Amino acid sequence: MADVHAALETRGLQKRYGGVVALAGVDVRIESGLVTALLGENGAGKSTLVACCSGARSADTGEVLLFGSPVKFSSPNDATKAGVAVVHQEPQMLENQTVAQNLFIGDLAERRRARSRTSMEREASVHLAKLGLDTALDPAAAMSSLSGAQRQLVEIARALRSTPRVLFLDEPNATLGNDETERLFAVVRRLCEDGVAVVLVSHRLAEVYRVADRVIVMRDGHKVADGTVAEVPLDAAVELMGGRPDRPRQLGAPVDPDAPLRDPALELRGFSGRGFHDVDLVVRPGEILGMAGLVGAGRTEIALGATRCGTASSMWPKTARTRCSTTNRSASTFAPACSATSVGADPECQSAKQSRWPRACSPDWR
Repeated sequence: MADVHAALETRGLQKRYGGVVALAGVDVRIESGLVTALLGENGAGKSTLVACCSGARSADTGEVLLFGSPVKFSSPNDATKAGVAVVHQEPQMLENQTVAQNLFIGDLAERRRARSRTSMEREASVHLAKLGLDTALDPAAAMSSLSGAQRQLVEIARALRSTPRVLFLDEPNATLGNDETERLFAVVRRLCEDGVAVVLVSHRLAEVYRVADRVIVMRDGHKVADGTVAEVPLDAAVELMGGRPDRPRQLGAPVDPDAPLRDPALELRGFSGRGFHDVDLVVRPGEILGMAGLVGAGRTEIALGATRCGTASSMWPKTARTRCSTTNRSASTFAPACSATSVGADPECQSAKQSRWPRACSPDWR
């Protein structure tokens, strides 16, 4: 007989996609009132496990138990009605609707009469206040005006409207800054105090270990570790995820510090625009430049600002400098350098697309 604290349990769960084994007989127990961190590298089977437990996929063999009773969800909606909810990494929103309308979108199919916007906004305000999100989200705000972090908070608030007994959070803090992450963790702790079983999937391991009670580590479709955070410390989890010690690895040939530098392919000096100011940046031929930062730091705005100023004729000159005076020029020349932050690939891009770019900007192109 399953323990009363096992909110959700899987036994011998197996799932194959053609010749690829996504889950190889996985047994896990998710307990009420605790945060369980589900860790693993890409392809470890985390997403498949979440999908099989929430009705998005059906396992080939094995069973899922909810509070000791076997369940078979035919759809995510069935799982939600049974008390299993998922917050996905990529929010699915209606861009031309308000925050309140997106929170209540799941009610439309079950109601015969339409609800007024005023009543939805009033109820949304109460719901957001209970979660401590009333200062971060305005129920009347349009989704298209929100940042990537705010959109993620709306997705979380929407999932919590169904008062789930088991909640899967799939990379919920991937796009959140420090303040938003702390707000999220406060909500998670409050849910655990109410007896909700929370499963947190994230690659930001240091943050995960601050809030998790238990840890499950997966690798290549197998569960390789399961225990408390004390029993599976961070260093051990990292090693188990990759099946190797976490040692720095040198890729490629060492860089000769005395080698002459090539002329820049792109150089920005004092580059300013909406969301960034006085940026100096140099990219040389053959280099890959990584731009890191939290949501709102300006990475996407800088990339898009550069693409809107760059032209084929001004990209590679070795002497003359070109001052950009329009934002309607081709971005094709710079596209390879900013493909990782192309519109739609990064949550910041959704808000960057809405930005009003200055008609005049002043990068130095060489």
